[in-house]
Amino acid sequence: MPKRTGRRWREKIVPRVIRRDGGRCHLCGRLGADSADHIIPWSHFPPDQKHLADRLENLAAVHNDPCNRIRGARSVVWARAEIARRNAVAEQAAAGWKW
Repeated sequence: MPKRTGRRWREKIVPRVIRRDGGRCHLCGRLGADSADHIIPWSHFPPDQKHLADRLENLAAVHNDPCNRIRGARSVVWARAEIARRNAVAEQAAAGWKW
């Protein structure tokens, strides 16, 4: 099982996931993903099955900050809705900005 913070994770696993997903963040849908996210959070696996969490089928490309930080160990559905809400608020604020 690769360590999620180790050299193999950074140099082999993350780039492979980003390439596979075309660099698109699975949470916000934008390009520029720079990390890998566990679809089913690592913490939700029983201790004797933690090795299954790091399988490529359970990983997706993601922006480490802010998307992955917003999600934490919450569901993908919740994270997508929260990111969309935050983006809408930011766009609304930017649209109302006058110099």
